[in-house]
Amino acid sequence: MSHRHRKLILLALAGGLMAAAWLLPGASRWLLVAAAAVAGAPVVRQAWGSLRLGQFSIALLVTAAAAGAILIGEEWEAAVVTFLFVLGGYLEDLALERTRSAVRSLIDLRPRIARRKEQDGWAEVPAEAVQAGDTVVILPGDRVPVDGRVVAGRAVLDTAALTGEPLPLEVGPGDRVLSGSVCQGGYLEVVAERVGADTTFQRLIFLVVEAQEQKPKVQRLLDRFARWYTPAVMAAAALLGLLTRDLHLALTFLVIACPGALVVAAPVAIVAGLGRAARAGIL
Repeated sequence: MSHRHRKLILLALAGGLMAAAWLLPGASRWLLVAAAAVAGAPVVRQAWGSLRLGQFSIALLVTAAAAGAILIGEEWEAAVVTFLFVLGGYLEDLALERTRSAVRSLIDLRPRIARRKEQDGWAEVPAEAVQAGDTVVILPGDRVPVDGRVVAGRAVLDTAALTGEPLPLEVGPGDRVLSGSVCQGGYLEVVAERVGADTTFQRLIFLVVEAQEQKPKVQRLLDRFARWYTPAVMAAAALLGLLTRDLHLALTFLVIACPGALVVAAPVAIVAGLGRAARAGIL
C-alpha cells in the first residue's frame, strides 16, 4: 500500500469519527479525541523525526496545538487541525503523483525508431543509433527523432508537445525541425544536427525530471518559515503562561496560532495548478 493510500485511509477514518461526533453529541468528546488520535499519529511521528534531527517543523506545532486543544476541552479544534495537516500531506503526495504521471507520459512520447537514409533507400534503426550528419526520412505519423534541418520535401508538423503551439506547422527545405514533433502529412528528409541526449525533446525530459526532484519555491519558503515560527509560537505560549499563570490562556494561544490553513495552502494550489495545466494540454 502506498504512502498516499495510507493517508487517504486515515483521512476517511478521522472524517468518519468527526461525522459521528456531529451526529452523536453525547459521545462527541471521545469520538473527537479518537479522530485526533487517528489523524495525529503520522503527525506525531513526523514531529518526533524532526526533533531527533534538531529541527522545529510545523508538525511539532500541530502536535502541541492538538494536545493543548484536548487539554482545554476544545476537541473539535484538535480533530480539525490534525485532519487538515494530514489532508495537506495527502494533497502534496497527489500533486507529486500527477507530476510523475506527466513525466511518464512525456517519456512515452520519446522517438524510438528512425528511418536512416541509405544508398539504396532507408533502413529503420533505433533513434539512439543516428549520428550527427546522418539524413533521416520522416513519413506521416512519424515522430521526428533528431533536431535538424530539412534538405528535401515538405510536411506539416504537430509541435504542440514541445512548444504548445496549437496549430500545425508547415516546413520545407531550409527549415529547422525539433525532435518530438509529429508528422501529420507529407515527406521530409532531415539532416541530423543534434542527436540522443542533445535533442530538444531529451533535454525537455531532463528539465522536467530535474524540476520534479526539487521542492516548489513556495514549499521551501514554508519550510523556512516553520523553522522560525514554530519555536517562536511555543516560546510565546510558554511566556504567556508564566506571566499570567493561566495555563488555559497559554494553550488557547497555542491553538489559535497553529496555521491550519497555511498547511494546506501550498498543496491545494499546486494540485489545482497541475489539474488546470493538464486540462489545458500543458502537461
